[in-house]
Amino acid sequence: MKNNSWAALLVLLVCLASTVGDLAAADNISKVANVSSPAETSQPDVRMLFERYKAMDLANNPQLICLYRDDANINIVGTPYTKASYGQYLTAAYRSAGAAINSHTNYSLPEIQPVSSDTCQVKFLGTLGAAVMTVYWTVKKNRYGVWQIASERFVNGRH
Repeated sequence: MKNNSWAALLVLLVCLASTVGDLAAADNISKVANVSSPAETSQPDVRMLFERYKAMDLANNPQLICLYRDDANINIVGTPYTKASYGQYLTAAYRSAGAAINSHTNYSLPEIQPVSSDTCQVKFLGTLGAAVMTVYWTVKKNRYGVWQIASERFVNGRH
């Protein structure tokens, strides 16, 4: 196999392992909470997804790709990606010399707007020096009830 094939296989295996953990967590969550409002049930879970994303990004962890749905629609400053191509991009970016700078990114608190019981809109800012990145997500529950990023759009800006 070529290196890209091995990298894709590794990402798939890591995602499968992550999904097994998510399934167990989703089963435990469904046994604990019985809240009537979609906003009340989605906000903490979506915030946990954001915190997990933030921690993995700051740690330059390419397993971050596992937080995305398989059919995710990703657009980074005008460049579209599939989940697989974005996973390859992240792996290369996190290995680059500039990756150490990434650990100094500051994140705003996410603004979470429930759309339905299984969909939320999320907006947050990532800042690094004078650079500002506005990030827009649509997050949806997967078939196991685990929140994942369904679409992501980054927009560049400056202070």
